[in-house]
Amino acid sequence: MYRLLIVEDEDIIRAGIKKIIQEMDLGFVSILEASSGRQALEIAGAQEVHVLVTDIRMGDGDGLELLADLAQAGIRCKTIILSGYGQFSYAQQAISLGVGEYLLKPIKKKNLYDALTKLIAQLDSERLLRPARETAETRPSAYDNHSIAHIVEFLERHYDQDITLRSAAEQIFMNPSYFSSLFKKKTGVNFVRYLQKLRIEKSKMLLLDPKYKIYEIATKIGFSDEKYFFKVFKSVTGITPNEYRDNKERA
Repeated sequence: MYRLLIVEDEDIIRAGIKKIIQEMDLGFVSILEASSGRQALEIAGAQEVHVLVTDIRMGDGDGLELLADLAQAGIRCKTIILSGYGQFSYAQQAISLGVGEYLLKPIKKKNLYDALTKLIAQLDSERLLRPARETAETRPSAYDNHSIAHIVEFLERHYDQDITLRSAAEQIFMNPSYFSSLFKKKTGVNFVRYLQKLRIEKSKMLLLDPKYKIYEIATKIGFSDEKYFFKVFKSVTGITPNEYRDNKERA
């Protein structure tokens, strides 16, 4: 479940590269596009990019400047540089910036496929070797803030589904233990309690409609057990769902 970003200022070439990679069916969760280094930097700053495929020369600069800017921003990703035959002088500098692969244009599908599968294997290996708990210093705070904002939005849209701390952490490719501590730090409440309170707030609207039975409301907001819904509702509000409904009807 990795994200790939293609950086190429020629629209037709960029679209062609994207189509080729899509046809390879390598399992990328999304294939993003940028027409300039500046746009690429904005995209990579807003969401985690795992693999970068960038042209060496573009209208507003070159791919090596982009790599340097990413490094300065604390953004790390696997990189494939695309270069013309007359640009070998860039190779040494590219290697010093940690470029994973250096491919010549016109791109051969097999070479691109081999390069991508190699980088994906490296990402898989790194995920397995990642420590059980990551420290705050390993991630830029901007990425942390964006990640938690993404999860809060995700919960708002999918609170009625079967969501666990682990499945939420997987949404943003984060270690569950690190995600748990980060979520509490950013929101002031642990993940489970946040989700419970969100569901209870949603249930209050449904309780105002007498056509819904309590067990139906519990199911609609993501609780599979009516008794557990009662327990959580009372722990959050201090009263039972029935008492809340009665109070609102008398008001």
